[in-house]
Order: sequence, then structure tokens, then C-alpha cells
Amino acid sequence: MRLDNRLVRYLLGGATLISFASTAFGLFVWFHAESSLVEAAVFALGWSLFLQAGIIVFWAYVGRAESAIGVGFALVLAISCSLGSMTFASAVWLMRTNRAGYESTLTHANAGALITPVMQLGTRVNNVSAAMTDLAATAATKAETESVSGGTCEGVKPVKDCGPVCRMRKREQTDAAKLADDLGGFAQRTTDIVSSIQGDLTRDGLKSGYTKAAALARQPELAKARAWLDREIGGYDGKFVDPQTGASFVCRDHAFHDQLVAARKTLDADLSLPALPPEPAHVGYTEAATKSVNDVLALVRAAATLSISKATLLSLQDSMIGLGIAAFIELVIIFLVLAEARDHVHRGVNATPVERFIFTKRAMPREQIERLAEFGRVIDRLTFRSNTIQESFFLRPLDGKPEVVAKCSDIVRLFSLPFAKDQVKIVPRDIIEDWANANDDLTGGSRRFEVRLLTKQLDDQLRIIARDALLLPPLPPDGRRRGQALLAAA
Repeated sequence: MRLDNRLVRYLLGGATLISFASTAFGLFVWFHAESSLVEAAVFALGWSLFLQAGIIVFWAYVGRAESAIGVGFALVLAISCSLGSMTFASAVWLMRTNRAGYESTLTHANAGALITPVMQLGTRVNNVSAAMTDLAATAATKAETESVSGGTCEGVKPVKDCGPVCRMRKREQTDAAKLADDLGGFAQRTTDIVSSIQGDLTRDGLKSGYTKAAALARQPELAKARAWLDREIGGYDGKFVDPQTGASFVCRDHAFHDQLVAARKTLDADLSLPALPPEPAHVGYTEAATKSVNDVLALVRAAATLSISKATLLSLQDSMIGLGIAAFIELVIIFLVLAEARDHVHRGVNATPVERFIFTKRAMPREQIERLAEFGRVIDRLTFRSNTIQESFFLRPLDGKPEVVAKCSDIVRLFSLPFAKDQVKIVPRDIIEDWANANDDLTGGSRRFEVRLLTKQLDDQLRIIARDALLLPPLPPDGRRRGQALLAAA
């Protein structure tokens, strides 16, 4: 794959442009939360440009470098740039793909401050209702025993028929059953309130749910249950009074007493609501950027510790599509850059002289590079470029200066120039008289020229070769003489 292929070039340019724009916008809203509009715009554009340049440069180096240490160092920087770009770009894609879903998640979380205490209260009251049902059943059994044989209270002798203890047991059965029903109804109301809040997460719905929840604390069921349990516990700790006769008596029943105490402790539940009703969430680009940053950091931490759990994945579900789109764009850029870099390595070509000297070891001796550079200069001089035609033409003199004729033959043989055979023509000097006269110092009065179509790709590459010598350090005098002798021999 070659980057100068038009399709590949367009794909890489388009993906890079999309990544740059989305990353810049995500960075802008991130910076704008703490800085002015101008500062945020400057920082965002600068950092986005830096990240995109880092992605291209460092991934290209990963594909071209020969040193393992260099590859490792460049890989860390390349991954960092790609992750940074993906982090802020995903904020844009989150807004475009699942903004409503993320708002719903945040609104549910806001509503949780109201729903959670109501549910907790309902659960505890429901447990007390179940305990009251058990107390009523136990009291009924004891009342039956007391009416037959007595002895349900320690140290109290049986009384014929249904005495004070028997009547107390029956009252306990009736009161406990009634309280169990009342508390069961209260617990059902908490469930209904929770359902109404979850079913209407609008501003009005949350406000209505808040009002209903606040009214629970004023309901009489809880106060009645507390008072009855306190009275019964006090009776077992001290004395009971028989309403029918007005006489008092002592009843020691540790098991029933413990049941009453356990129910009373369970009922010690307060309803602590937030000071104000919760609000529906509104997600803007700032919130989306914060979400993206946190999610990417969570992914990196989980991957680094090999602890990707179900909880981690659930926390990412709202931004998964946005992260996926941003990651896909980055992977496309990485693939194209690496493919182009490997292709250049395979062909032994570097895109620019700068990249050759910054990122790669020199694979050719200096003399050979200078020889190629000299060939490049000759080709550049003998290339006809028109202002009206896109193609360039290599005009090879077939007579004239022998050294130029020989050098042109070496050039064609050395580079295996990809000229189309059917587009090679022999033309006389008078057809290109103006150009030939302007370059007569090189052509040496040649009367015949071989015209070959020179592809833009090869033309650009030969221009690069011609410029390579400019980046080389100067040779010492003896080295310069050896280089000149080599060129003369070529």
C-alpha cells in the first residue's frame, strides 16, 4: 500500500481531519469549563494539532524504525497520542449517538437520592409488618393454651376458663394483626411512590414523588406501631393491667418479649430525604467530555491491572458507541500510517529527507547518496514541465555531450524508470527548440531527444533524492575528492 495512492491518501486525510475536528471540539468544551472562549479555542486547536501530528509521526516511526528500543519508545508515545485523541473525540460521538441514554442514566442516579431512602423505609416497615404477623400468630397460640391449661407466663398459676393473661393474649393477637395490616399498607405506599418516580423522571414527576415521600413521615401507622410495641415491652418488663377488672399482674415471657424488642428495633427507621427535589439531568458537551475522560481512564486502569469486570463494562454502556466510533477512526489512521511506513521500508524509500535523518538509520553510504543526488539533479534539469499539462516529460539527449548521454543511459538503467513504452518518442531539436537552447550547457547541442512520460510519483521522488545532499554534513577535502571521482566514474 502506498500513501501516494489517491484512495489511500484521501482515506488518511479524511480520517485525520475527522479525528482532528472531533478531538479539537472535545478539548474545547473541556478547556472552556475553566477558561475563556479564546483561550479554550487556542488550547484545543494546539493540543489537537499536536495529538494528530504525534499520531502520524510516532506511528510512522513504529513502522520504520530498526531499533527495538526506538520502537518501544515510539509505541508508548504513539499509543498515548491515539488514546488522548480518542478520549476527547468520543465526547462528540457520545453526544451524537447516545445523549438521551446518558441523560436517562444520570437522571436515574439523581432520582436515586430520593428513591433509595423510600425503598429502605419500605423494606424495614415491610419486615416489621411480617414480624407483627408472627406476633399475632404466637399470641393466638398462647391465648389458646392459656384458655385450656394456662402457664404461658412464668410463675403465674393457671386460671379456669379465660383469665387476665388469656384476655391479654387475645388483645395482643388482635392489635398485632391490625398493626400488621396497617404497616403492610404503608409499605405498599412506599412501593407505589418508588414506581411513580421511576415512571416519570421529568421535573414535575420528581417533584410530585418528593412531595409524596415527604408525606410518609407524617403517616400515623409508624407512630401507632412504635407506641404499641413500647407499651407491650414495658408491660413485660413491669406489670400489665387487666382492663376488665383493673387488677395488675406480672407476666414473664422472655421469648415473646424478645420478639417485641426485635420488631421495635427494626421500626427505628427515619426517612432522610434531600433538601430539594432531584432534577432531571441535562448532558452537554462538557459533561460528555468528562464522561469520556473518566471512561477511558477506567478502561486503561482495568486493562493495566487485568481486572475488566462486569461492573466496569456496565459503567461504559452509555458511552460504548461513542468510544467505539472514536477508536475505529484512530485504528483506521494507525493502519494506514503503518501500512504506508512498512511499504516505504520495503521499497527503501522515505517520504521526506527530514524523516530519513530523524527516524531512520542511513542504509546507503554517503557516496552513493551523493551519486543519486547528482542523478536527481540531472533528471530535474532534463525534465520538461508544462504549466498547462499535468504530466512531466524526461527529454533524454541521444547525441551531444558524451558524458551526458552516458549518464542518462545510467539513469534509465539504474532507476528502471516506469515509462510507458508506447509513449516513448524520438523528436528533433526544432520541436523543443526553446527548451533545448535554455539548457544547451547540459545537452551540448544535441539534435535528437528521446521523450519519455515521467509520472508525477517518480518526479516527486527524484526531486527528494536531489535535495538529500543538502542535509548531509560537509565532507573533508579528501572525502570530497573521492566523491567527485565516483561521480565522474558514473
